[in-house]
Amino acid sequence: MIGVATPYVLHGLRLASEVVLPDVASQPADPAIATHIADTTRDGTDGGTASDGRADVRIELLEYQPVGAEPPPGDLILDHHVNGHRQYAAARTGDHVRFRVPGHADFDVTGDLSRIACTPDPRVAPGYMPIMLTGNVVSFLLTLSGHTVLHAGAVDVDGGAVAVVGPSGVGKSTLTAWLCAVGARLITDDVLRLDRDGICHRGGREIRLRDRARPLAMELAQSGGAVRRTVDGRYAVRPPVSTLARLPLRAVVIPRPLPGSHALAVHRVDALSAAMVLAGVPRTLGWRMSAPAHAHFTTVTEVAANIAVHIVDIPWGPPFDPGTPRRVMDLLGFEPPDSTRTHVGSAVDLRVVERESTTDDVQRLRTGTYRDAVGSYAGGRQHR
Repeated sequence: MIGVATPYVLHGLRLASEVVLPDVASQPADPAIATHIADTTRDGTDGGTASDGRADVRIELLEYQPVGAEPPPGDLILDHHVNGHRQYAAARTGDHVRFRVPGHADFDVTGDLSRIACTPDPRVAPGYMPIMLTGNVVSFLLTLSGHTVLHAGAVDVDGGAVAVVGPSGVGKSTLTAWLCAVGARLITDDVLRLDRDGICHRGGREIRLRDRARPLAMELAQSGGAVRRTVDGRYAVRPPVSTLARLPLRAVVIPRPLPGSHALAVHRVDALSAAMVLAGVPRTLGWRMSAPAHAHFTTVTEVAANIAVHIVDIPWGPPFDPGTPRRVMDLLGFEPPDSTRTHVGSAVDLRVVERESTTDDVQRLRTGTYRDAVGSYAGGRQHR
C-alpha cells in the first residue's frame, strides 16, 4: 500500500481507493444503498447491508511491474478477445483471482472480493488505471459476486431510469449524453448494475464520448457541463447527475444509428425477443464458467417480462439534430424534462413500428450476434 484511500460509492459498492477515480464522486457511503459484497449470495440477491462504515472493497495501488499479453496463471475463468486480440482475462489460483488487461495492469482480487491490489505496467499512462477500474474491473467484480451488469448507460427521467443498451460503437454514450442535453440526469455510462426487481444503481458522473460526438460534448459544455480530454482520446463530459442512488427501470432503449437517414422510428420488442437481445449485452464477456451467464439470463428474462424494450432507429450525425432526443422521449411516452412535448418536425419523419416477432426472428436472436438480432427488425411492417 503506497497511498491514501479515498471513499467512493459506485454501483452500490462502497470503495476505499488509493487510485483517484475522477469519474466518481468522493463521498461517504450511504448504508441504505451499499451492498456488502462479501455477503452477496451467488443467486444475485443481497445477503445484507453493512452499517458500520466499512468499505465493501479496498483498492490498493502497488509498484509498477511488467504485465504480459498472455492470460494470468491459474484456472482460466474468463478470456475475452476482439478481432483476435485479448482484451482481458481472469484466472483463479487457490482462493484468489487475477484479472488482467494485457500489457496494461493486473488486478489481484481476494477470495471474499473485498480487496483489489492493482499492479500497473510501467509503459501505461496513469490515466488508464481509473478507466480500467471503473469499467472492466468493477463490472467483473460485480458479475463474479452474482450481480447482473449490462453494457449500458442510463438517465433519470422523473425518478425512473431509461437504459440505453448495446455493445461498443452503437451510440450508447452519445444517446445518453443527448438525453442529458434535453434535461435528463445521468445515472451511469457504459456500466449498468441491474437488479432482478428492476432497480438500477447509480454509477459514475461522466460520459465518455468518441471524437465523432465532439459537437455534442461542446454543446453540453456550453450549457454548464464540465468537459475534459481523457488519456484514451475521448471527451469526458459531466452533465447533471441523478440525486438518487437507486432508481426503478422504466424503459430500455436499444439504439440503431442510421447516418444520413431522416426517419426516427421506435420498434417495440416482445418480451421473449427482448430477453434474448438483453442476454447478448453483458458488460463482461468471455466467461468460462456458467454461473455468470445463468444469473444474467435470469435477471434479463424477468426484467424483459415487465419493462418495455424498444429498438430505436435514429438519424445519426454529425451533425446531430438537437430535436432528436426530445422526439425519442416523446415516442417512448416520456415528457422531455426541459420542454413541452415535441411532435413531428419538418426534418424528421417519426414512425412507430408495431411488429410481432416470428419464429425466425427469435432464432436469430438466440444464435446470431447482437447486430444480427437488432437488424432482424429492420424489414418489419411500419405504420405511420
